[in-house]
Amino acid sequence: MAKQQFPWLNKQETYTEDIQGVRITFKKPSFGAQRRIQGEVTKVDAKGKVDMDASLMMVSLAVESIVDWDFTDENENKLPIEIHTFDEVFDPEFAAEIIKVVTDKVAGDVSDKKKKK
Repeated sequence: MAKQQFPWLNKQETYTEDIQGVRITFKKPSFGAQRRIQGEVTKVDAKGKVDMDASLMMVSLAVESIVDWDFTDENENKLPIEIHTFDEVFDPEFAAEIIKVVTDKVAGDVSDKKKKK
C-alpha cells in the first residue's frame, strides 16, 4: 500500500547554499512566523493609511529563515544571525545577496501543481 501524502503539512525542509564560498542553511518559515513579520513591519496611521517597510520585511524574513551559517568576523567568531548583522556588519551588496538567495527560495511563487485549479 502506498504511503499517504500530506501536502498540507509544513515539512520544514532545510536548504543549504554557498554564498561566495560560505555555507548558509535555511528553512521556509511557518505561516505564523510570516504573519508575525508582516505585523512587525506594517504601521497604520490615525487616518488608516497602511505603510509597510518592504526592506525590513525582506531582512526579517531572511533572519527568521536562516538556521545556521559559517560567517565569522576577523577573529573567527561566528557572526550572530540577526538584523544588526545585516544592517551594520555585512557589506551592503553582500547582505543583499544573502537576502536574495534566501528569500527567493523561501518566499517564491506557489508552483503550478500546488495552485488550486
